[in-house]
Amino acid sequence: MKRSYSSYIRVFLIFLCVIAFFIRIYGLFSSIQFDSDFGRDSLFALRILHGKLTLLGAQASVGGFYLGPLYFYAIALCYRVFGFVPEIISLLFVVLAVFTLLLGFHVQRKYGSYSAGIVFALLFMFQPLLVSASRGATHQPMLSIVVVLFVATLIKSLERPKTFWSIVTGVSFGLFLHLHFSALLLFPGYVVSILVYGEKKIWAKVWQTCMHMFGVFLMASPLLLFDLRHGFINSRAFLSYILLSARGGGIVSTLPHWTLAEKTEKVLQFIGGNIWTQGAILIAVGLGLITIWKQRKKARSHTSYTYAGVLTILTSSVLGLLMIYKGYLFSYYLIVPCTVVLLFVSFMIGHVSKIKLMMSGVVLLILVQWIPKLFPLYSPTYRTLSNLTRVVHAIEQDIDVRGIKRFTIFKDSSDGMTGLGYEYRFLLERDGYIPVSEYRYQDADVLYVIREEGEKDPINLPHWEVTQFGPKYAKRLETLMVTNKSITLFLLSK
Repeated sequence: MKRSYSSYIRVFLIFLCVIAFFIRIYGLFSSIQFDSDFGRDSLFALRILHGKLTLLGAQASVGGFYLGPLYFYAIALCYRVFGFVPEIISLLFVVLAVFTLLLGFHVQRKYGSYSAGIVFALLFMFQPLLVSASRGATHQPMLSIVVVLFVATLIKSLERPKTFWSIVTGVSFGLFLHLHFSALLLFPGYVVSILVYGEKKIWAKVWQTCMHMFGVFLMASPLLLFDLRHGFINSRAFLSYILLSARGGGIVSTLPHWTLAEKTEKVLQFIGGNIWTQGAILIAVGLGLITIWKQRKKARSHTSYTYAGVLTILTSSVLGLLMIYKGYLFSYYLIVPCTVVLLFVSFMIGHVSKIKLMMSGVVLLILVQWIPKLFPLYSPTYRTLSNLTRVVHAIEQDIDVRGIKRFTIFKDSSDGMTGLGYEYRFLLERDGYIPVSEYRYQDADVLYVIREEGEKDPINLPHWEVTQFGPKYAKRLETLMVTNKSITLFLLSK
């Protein structure tokens, strides 16, 4: 009977994986965006393959510090194997999401129950923020898999307090240093978990903690090597950001700052579609905590009790720090907290044995509420590879006709942050048209301005890129209609 039950679970899990894959890959060529961050990562990967190695990854959107470069090298490896086809990267991101579902199910089942694993798989499969993230680019699709991997290795290091697993856990957490700084919300809970559930003897606990931090140090080594050669400029910028964030000073005020009420609303959306389902989930979490507390002295549930405690600490850490963080926030900053919360909530629900039928209904109701929120993700968008390629080809044809040797580009868009146009730069360099360095606009003979919106005179744009180039003449080349969007190309010269 038990073997038959496990077989049914495996079949159901395969079914969930197929659905998760489909809802993330649907509209690959018409609605998954190749945005400026993805273009930047692809461009740097291309340059790595051309021998321009780097110790730095992407620059954080706030604070002026840099992340580690491992992600760039991973993208470079993918391009080396599959060719310069960015759609392959998007496909791999979706595969990672499906693997996250499987790994999360396995961890929840091992330390909790089949019910906890299934609830996690269902919630993870349809959670709108996580579906959107897996269809995105750059670091976003990878954050959830690193969260689950980190939690799994952390429990392993506490279950078997060996040096090897301590270092592996530190390395897994160190992967965040190459992806996104929002994972810093987990760090205090990480340390507290080691201190509470690690070795009992003080010196053994100190050694264990040091081995965890050694793993983190290994992953930070490229950044530290860069800092040793450049006066610790990146470390100083990072520490300055931490201090300013703690005080709420020096953070750009023109970007979105959420109130405590807005943050609370966003967090509640992790676990439900409306106040009733959210309330039911919170009640179930409370009952799950009570159940685990009552079972804590049973030998069989010792590891499960440790896992529950670690999830509680990590969830408290990530949500507590999120609530007191005074800097600006975007939705993708919540991917790490959302994944941790889903692990915590599904584990607790799995322990509420007396109302499993009712909770199954609540989970299904949540999925019904979430599914309509996925539909906007599939709307046709301008920033697809096929659309961007049309603009790039127009620039390449003009370069060929005029015989231009030194050129650069600028993207005039409303966000004011992506003028370098990395997505266009990558496609140009992939085709063999190499713009001058994005940091030396003055070296170019002509500047192509890609106006994606607005009616500003390109010669009078106040952006650094345009003023550094110093244009005196502007000529409208052509206007392209792409997915109901008007894209105008200008040629600026000195």
